[in-house]
Amino acid sequence: GLGIPNMAQVGKVPPAAVDLAETLGSPALAALVRLFVLTQTVPRGDVEGVLEPADLAGLQALDLLRDGPQDTYYSPAFVYPVAGFVIASDRHDSPDGSDIVLASDVVFPALDAGTLRFLGLIPRTPVQDALDLCSGTGVAALLLGRTAGRVVAADITPRSGHFARFNAQLNDCPNVEIAVGDLYEPMAGQTFDRIVAHPPYVPALDQARIFRDGGTTGETILRRIIADLPRYLRPGGTLYCLAAAWDAAEGPLESRIRGWLGEEEHDFDVIFAQQEDVAPERLARW
Repeated sequence: GLGIPNMAQVGKVPPAAVDLAETLGSPALAALVRLFVLTQTVPRGDVEGVLEPADLAGLQALDLLRDGPQDTYYSPAFVYPVAGFVIASDRHDSPDGSDIVLASDVVFPALDAGTLRFLGLIPRTPVQDALDLCSGTGVAALLLGRTAGRVVAADITPRSGHFARFNAQLNDCPNVEIAVGDLYEPMAGQTFDRIVAHPPYVPALDQARIFRDGGTTGETILRRIIADLPRYLRPGGTLYCLAAAWDAAEGPLESRIRGWLGEEEHDFDVIFAQQEDVAPERLARW
């Protein structure tokens, strides 16, 4: 109904592209889509005319609805469907269209093409204990929760923990726990049957965006995740990871990752699936 091939393209929907009320068959749903999915400012009358006062008050109490400019409402969050869940994250634009300065701990939307590819890697077979590292919105943890007895969603920023906790409650996922700390730190002494990670991997001299920047070569977080696997992954367990990494002067990626595993590297089978090959010149331009 929005004229896009998938929800990853939702930001490309022009404000007046479709008559949502007619397309969706519900003025109330149309108002909510405009507020939360398209992140538009919506006239107060359009919202108050379709929502019950108690529902309106509830959205305001959750800080999902705020007074906007010129007698409108807007949402400070971006809320959208993905992988069968309803997920909330930070919006990356301002309600009035002005320039916005994003905080370093901004929570990245789970609709990015890379995130959707990552979710497609996660198996649907049952396990007892699972861990989602660098969890952001927690969407991978929610997906793991469909087949795992217990899931931990871990991220270094309290803001990500806040969104992951909200998303777990919103989607009624009581078997998903939230942990805030540096990678495995909050899970010291625990082991898992399945670990998944979509870590920051963009080469960066500083950490302007925690969800994105992965150190000078982009591999800092990835290397630490792999190096500590022998301590946190149970025998027979598996790590599923989507990231960028490089061949380097000291050797190709395959041998370098083996080296990151340390003395226990022979206990591991390693499978690489290449999505894209990036030339050094192209990387330098990025």
